[in-house]
Amino acid sequence: MQGSNFSPTVRFLTAVFLLCAVVWLGGSVIRTVIGYDLFVPGTLQLKPNMSDTERLTVIKLYALSGAWTGWAFGIASIMGLVLSVALRNSYRRYGWMMMTAMFVWLLVPVGGWLLWQDYELIRYFDPSTGVALARTEEIIWFFVQRMSDTTISITSGLSLLAAITIVIIVSVRPLEHHESR
Repeated sequence: MQGSNFSPTVRFLTAVFLLCAVVWLGGSVIRTVIGYDLFVPGTLQLKPNMSDTERLTVIKLYALSGAWTGWAFGIASIMGLVLSVALRNSYRRYGWMMMTAMFVWLLVPVGGWLLWQDYELIRYFDPSTGVALARTEEIIWFFVQRMSDTTISITSGLSLLAAITIVIIVSVRPLEHHESR
């Protein structure tokens, strides 16, 4: 947002949006690494050398870290939607803003559905203590089913690609109209 055309409020909302988006994007990548650590690389078979206690600890870390990424996604979504509406008059001059807004509006329902899937997993643990609220075998079974669900995997991957595209668009700012002097 080059220039001084934008109010301090818009700049603040943009800073909050970017901060939360970075936490969500980075947290999602870290969570993916944590989650797939339970499996033999290239497969969806559990590593045979891990005990159920170790598996449960990894799943608990994955589930509870979902709360951080969930809050970050929620705040980033609200800020992104508010900014896309507030800055709609700037779309003609700054085409990259319109492209970013379109990706935000597409990403919010997808991310919301993924957030619900994370909530389903978090329900297996007490959020304040991290104590498992179900049998270990049941939690491991649910986690393996969740990680092997093609719909969740594809949707998660596409949402990460959309978020990365938003970052690239904001960084490169294509279609920005420059007035000749």
